Amino acid sequence: MTKRKGPELKLEMEETESTVVVTVRGPLDVSNLNQFKKQMDPLFEEGESRHVLLDFEQMDRLSSKAIGLLSGYAKTARHKGKMLVFCQVNARVYNVLNLLGTISLFVMYESRESALTAINRGA
Repeated sequence: MTKRKGPELKLEMEETESTVVVTVRGPLDVSNLNQFKKQMDPLFEEGESRHVLLDFEQMDRLSSKAIGLLSGYAKTARHKGKMLVFCQVNARVYNVLNLLGTISLFVMYESRESALTAINRGA
């Protein structure tokens, strides 16, 4: 009997002069956290000054370990004068963040456009 593999994590990155928009598709959990970290870490390294916008519209699951990693990215971004912003967070993911008491750690906007506007204004 073979084990069924769940949906894969896919990240699509769009880069502008001031912001990297990362569209997250699929679950973000322990099975793919290293893959996510490998692609995201360079966005928070020394010398990288662009803001990061994570579009969660197509993310269907978020584990507590992933929330811990995202919290670390948010702290690093603030320390470097950058912004880490979430947009289009679906109800399921929002409820997980809220239940774990981590909602206040993140800046969230309903749409990609409103998030980009806020980033460009330095909100």
